[in-house]
Amino acid sequence: MKKRSRKLISVLLTLAMLATLLLPMATPAAAASTYAVNTVQLVTPGTWYNDNPAQTFVRLAVEIPAGTLVGTSTVRMTLPADYYTNAVALAVPDVDAGSAGVQNQVDTPVTVTGAGAVKVSPGVNNTYREWDIAVTPRVGSEAYKGLFYVDFNCFYVPAGATGDAKVTFEAAPGSSFSNGQVTVASVGSGYVDVAIDEVNTLTSAGGAVATIRVKEDRAGALKAGANSIKIKLPNGYTWANPALIAGVRVWGDAAVVPGAGDITRADSDRTLCISGLAGGSTSAAYYTITGLTINTDESVAKFGDVVATISGDSSTKVSSLTVGTYKDFSVSVSAFGEPKSVTAGKTGGEIGKIMIKEGVAGSLVAGRTVTLTLTGGAKWNVAGMPVQDTLNSENYNLGAFAPVGTDNVMIKSNVGASVGTLKAVLEKATIDVSAAASGDIKVIVGGTAGATGEVLVAKVTRPVTVKVDKPANVVAGAAGQALPDIIVEETAKGMILTTNAAGAFTPFTGTAGGLYLEFPAGMFPSLPNVEVVEGDLVIDKASIARGVTADGRWTVGVTVRSTSSVPSKVKFSGITLRIDRDVAEGPVGVAVKGNLVQSTGVFPGFTAVASGVVANVVTPASTDVRASASFVIGDSKYKVGGVE
Repeated sequence: MKKRSRKLISVLLTLAMLATLLLPMATPAAAASTYAVNTVQLVTPGTWYNDNPAQTFVRLAVEIPAGTLVGTSTVRMTLPADYYTNAVALAVPDVDAGSAGVQNQVDTPVTVTGAGAVKVSPGVNNTYREWDIAVTPRVGSEAYKGLFYVDFNCFYVPAGATGDAKVTFEAAPGSSFSNGQVTVASVGSGYVDVAIDEVNTLTSAGGAVATIRVKEDRAGALKAGANSIKIKLPNGYTWANPALIAGVRVWGDAAVVPGAGDITRADSDRTLCISGLAGGSTSAAYYTITGLTINTDESVAKFGDVVATISGDSSTKVSSLTVGTYKDFSVSVSAFGEPKSVTAGKTGGEIGKIMIKEGVAGSLVAGRTVTLTLTGGAKWNVAGMPVQDTLNSENYNLGAFAPVGTDNVMIKSNVGASVGTLKAVLEKATIDVSAAASGDIKVIVGGTAGATGEVLVAKVTRPVTVKVDKPANVVAGAAGQALPDIIVEETAKGMILTTNAAGAFTPFTGTAGGLYLEFPAGMFPSLPNVEVVEGDLVIDKASIARGVTADGRWTVGVTVRSTSSVPSKVKFSGITLRIDRDVAEGPVGVAVKGNLVQSTGVFPGFTAVASGVVANVVTPASTDVRASASFVIGDSKYKVGGVE
């Protein structure tokens, strides 16, 4: 039994494989003729359409594939029960009779014969439910396709009809035609689309409504009577008198377009009533209504979208329509984008963008001012006043900004006549930053026009930092006290410049830039060793020198010859201090000065951008104490006062 079962399975598998080999050899089916309609007409039951041979209700296109039309062939075209039409066939003329694949092989004319029961239309045309269409190929042109049109020059839709009206094509076996169906009409009572061009802003004084568009999807969708379409506003809003407003025809039956007096009000003027033509339209109508306005009762109306309810005797595509947005007269102030980074002690740093925006056009009072005041240790750079960001601004009406007074902390602009709801984005403003500034830079918006607010526009960074491994303990009244290495590190490339700012202290002559450490009064540093230990900043070691300020503070520094392309570190080493006996106990800080500070001319007296503790003054030295130093033969290091 097992051997016989295995043999049966083998036979079945062999037959299955042979069947798959035979399938590709099957003969493909002949190409079928196609039936298409230029548009599916939307129709109403119990209606005659286009009872005129000069008008076409719908056009059918029938195409017979090339090489399939041999001899005269006939196809029967049947409408649904109780539908009727007057059909006329038109052969498509040759586009180029001498070009293969373009020539039309159907002879002119195509024969179309009514085959069903005759129904007399209101005019002179007989209509049929069934039609026989016969076509004959042009002799010798069987290789080309056949194409012709069938025009329905009138069309009757029976009362009670519903759904789609489909035309059926039936062909005899072996015919050049194929069986098929095509929808030519969709039956329904129709609907009206009510739309608005845009949503306008309304204020406590009301406002205009944008153009309203009314469009039938088929003839007769707009119902007769004074309440064909009703547009009801929410509580707090009323329609202004629309008595003189009329519609404007776009297309379709002009008789249904409302004239003066056909647009009225009801419900204490909250409802707009649009009249419809008695008997309805004869062709789908489309019209617009412009010039409508709304009154606002600010004691009741709520801010936000004004959504009207759509109703009436006509079936409408939408049940509501936003006809406006109620906003208060207001001005908002905010940042547009992120704040920018500016450097302490530098001039001409660009700040972030500022946006001033009206809630309603005219919220900023024309003829008055908008002021911008800086906080956080900054002043406006007069060479870089704020200007309009044209890409992001709308209805800009602010004049040029100019300083108020002489300190350049406040600037102002005059407001021009309103040209719409303002959105003013201000950009490319530059400021000068004090060496003492830190943290946030803000702009306070004010003035007499109605704009108020505060905007974060920049964050201050230090150009350099000061670092020591461990502050040394020193005593007052002693000399030769060693300090640890002092590292001045750039926070970004190019922070230390090659030219001194106006007013910057330098012990040198000429315009060469310098980098200096300034010590507190009563402390006298020795000449240091200065070197660049990281980065590509270039200094002039031959220029290392000491100097003293007008108030007796000693400095040590070096000339900078070339700025850095990568952040650099400068080390001051080998400094010893002589400290007066009257110096108080506590930390000893050094200030970094020189050509880092470019804003000394704008902020006199603010000359240091960074500082660091390098020592601590402890118990003052005894008069019996002498400075001591220890050396080890062969060792390059030595100690002074116990400090290596």
